[in-house]
Amino acid sequence: MRIRRIGELARIIGVIVAGTAVLGIAGCGKQPNAGPAPDIIATKTPNPIEQSKERYTESLERAKAWQQNAELARVYRKYSGTLAPSSPTPLVYAFSSLADPKSTFEVEFQGEDVSDRAVKKQPFELLFNPIDVAQWKVAPEDALRIAEEAGGEAFREDHLAGYRVLQQLSKMGSHPLQWYFRYDAGDGSRARLEVYVNAGTKAVEFKKQSKQP
Repeated sequence: MRIRRIGELARIIGVIVAGTAVLGIAGCGKQPNAGPAPDIIATKTPNPIEQSKERYTESLERAKAWQQNAELARVYRKYSGTLAPSSPTPLVYAFSSLADPKSTFEVEFQGEDVSDRAVKKQPFELLFNPIDVAQWKVAPEDALRIAEEAGGEAFREDHLAGYRVLQQLSKMGSHPLQWYFRYDAGDGSRARLEVYVNAGTKAVEFKKQSKQP
C-alpha cells in the first residue's frame, strides 16, 4: 500500500516537472514585446524641374495678386565672380501683363526666402513672348551644366580675374523656349561667350564668342 502511494507520488511529481520544463522551453522561445515597429520615413530627393515648376506655381499666385492676367516672361539668375557663392544666388521669375505694360513683376527665390516686387520694364523685355511652362523641361542647374560643358567653364578659367554670367529662360520670336547664357569677362578683355540651350531637349542650339559693346 505504501509502495503504491510512493509510486503515485513519483508519477505526480514527474508530471509537474515535465509541465514546468515545457513551459520553460516555450518561454525561452518567446521574444520580448518591443512595441510597434518604427515607421519607415521615405526620403525623396526633389526633382530639379519639379522644384522649378513648384516655384513657378507659387510665384504665379503672387503675380496674379499684382495683375490677374500676369504671364511668365522670363526666369533668370546672375552670377558674379563665382558660380558657388557663400549664399544662394537668387532665381527670379519675371511676369508681364498687358494691364501694366510698363512694369515687370518679379518673384525672387533665395534659398528658403521669397520676396516680390514690381519694377520698371526694361526695353529688351518687350521682345519676349509668354512662356508655355509645359515646354519647360530643363531645370536651371541642368542647363548651367550643359552651358559649362559647351565652353562656359573654359571661358571662366581663361578670365579668373573677373567674370559675370547671366542665365535666362525666355521665348523669343519663332525660336523654341531656350536657356540663354551670356558669359562676360571682367578683366578688361571685353570677351563674351553666348550659349543657347534648348529648354525642352537639352541641345546646344547655338554659341558664339564676341566682344562686349
